[in-house]
Amino acid sequence: MKGEIRSQMILCALIQMKIQLIVAIPMMLLKGVQRSWGYPPHLRFHDLRHSHATIAIQQLKMSARTVQLRLGHSSVTTTLGIYTAEFAAQDKEIGEAFDF
Repeated sequence: MKGEIRSQMILCALIQMKIQLIVAIPMMLLKGVQRSWGYPPHLRFHDLRHSHATIAIQQLKMSARTVQLRLGHSSVTTTLGIYTAEFAAQDKEIGEAFDF
């Protein structure tokens, strides 16, 4: 019984180490790219996700539904709630353009 528990603990520790490596390796690669391309060192993968979504909606004119599916949000409401807030300034400009 004790040997079984020890084996399970070792297995859990190995799985945790593997998960940490899976997270760490892309981060190390990102840091290398950041240095070589001159990007700020505080850039995170999540920032790239937000950039991707913002560009897809604003510049590429993708529908919120398409972006929702790409990002894996459970609801289009989530996507709209996050990414439409970023366009408040643009909305103001559009409103001003229609003022006569």
